[in-house]
Amino acid sequence: MGETGYFDIVEGQSLPSGMLQYIRLVALCGSDAFLLESIFRNTIWGHLELPVTRSNEELICRVVRDACKFVISGFTTTIEKDEKLLEEGKDLGWKWLSR
Repeated sequence: MGETGYFDIVEGQSLPSGMLQYIRLVALCGSDAFLLESIFRNTIWGHLELPVTRSNEELICRVVRDACKFVISGFTTTIEKDEKLLEEGKDLGWKWLSR
């Protein structure tokens, strides 16, 4: 396929439209791959609105979890350091640092 899907996840908002369907599509394998047959070409997106199989859902959960771990590993500070910075920012009047 060679295409990448980008979705913005925002705290307090629902998941972006189409995100779960896209991940389910990418995770299709084994006996679930029958959905890729041409007979389902016009309806596959609708089929992917609901879980395909337990193994497909487990796979997408692992993929999302691993992606989150990867992103978090890029942070160079700890939660404690971040909380300290937020407190220091409040003391200095940096209101934009706090929620």
